[in-house]
Amino acid sequence: ANESILPAPGWLTDYDWYGRLDFSVLPQVQDPPAGRIVTANNDIRPPRYRYFIGRSFDRSTRHDRIEQLLGQLRRTTIEDFERIQLDDASMPLRRFVKAHLPEVSASLPLDISSALSAWDGRMEAGAPEPLIVTAWLYATASRVLADELGPEAFDDWWFWQIDILEQLLSQDRWCDDRATQPRETCRDVVRISFQDALATLRGAYGPDWQAWSWGATHAVSFRHPIFSSIPFLGGRLTPVVPANGDQFTINRGGSLAKAGGAQFADVHGPGLRMVVDMSQPESMRVSVAGGQSGHPLSAHYSDLLIEWGAGRYRSFDQPAQDVLVLRPAAEKTP
Repeated sequence: ANESILPAPGWLTDYDWYGRLDFSVLPQVQDPPAGRIVTANNDIRPPRYRYFIGRSFDRSTRHDRIEQLLGQLRRTTIEDFERIQLDDASMPLRRFVKAHLPEVSASLPLDISSALSAWDGRMEAGAPEPLIVTAWLYATASRVLADELGPEAFDDWWFWQIDILEQLLSQDRWCDDRATQPRETCRDVVRISFQDALATLRGAYGPDWQAWSWGATHAVSFRHPIFSSIPFLGGRLTPVVPANGDQFTINRGGSLAKAGGAQFADVHGPGLRMVVDMSQPESMRVSVAGGQSGHPLSAHYSDLLIEWGAGRYRSFDQPAQDVLVLRPAAEKTP
């Protein structure tokens, strides 16, 4: 089998599944010392695990952050887990700033340098710092990698692999632009990339950086699968919600860079948040991205979006506002 790396010729039997793994050989954890099990799309395979269950796993960033927050609590409540699900601290971006801001601060306006120095890594929709740092990271990756891969291949490959970028930034040979003289160091690239990012953002959002905000570009568009394609009408039926978070936060807000690194629309986030106390499962709390109806003219088409965007939860013990009754066409209404 090709282990899901490349498309397989489905008309041939060579790539058919030939069985299932027995439950007993799947990765398992029993009574962990910490008293908890945490997963966040990360690699859960134990060392030397020999069975194929997938090839592409998320970095451990979100898993590690959840472990950190849980480790700070002696007893947990539903409210604690809601706060953890909504955590918007981007630890990789914060580390990127701490590592490289000293290299560029002398060339920055003092107010921007001071703001980033004090930034705690929170990817808050109303703040400008997340936008500046994300644009800086993208510009740095573009200068380092697009030179080697080519602009088109870079755009196809790049999806915030900050760990790989940091490895390359530790070796000056990866940072030199072969088309220019003199030879650039990684310190030069990081500094020039910040200026690139500022120029791009000023061109897109104006000269006053304090008027910029992460949510102005990092927003989720909820497109109707059918009606959004109707000219003139589709845009009116597409709610847009500014969103916290980024690719690295527990409250996921993965984005794609567009417009040369000025736009970062949120394209990957939680459609449903749920917290369940297993001793009282009927008291579960949920937050849904959307509404209860798929009909654009219904009052319940997008009425839960504001709560979802604000990180508010609902319980199922609330009384129903409307009741929808479905009857077979042949059944007569009494």
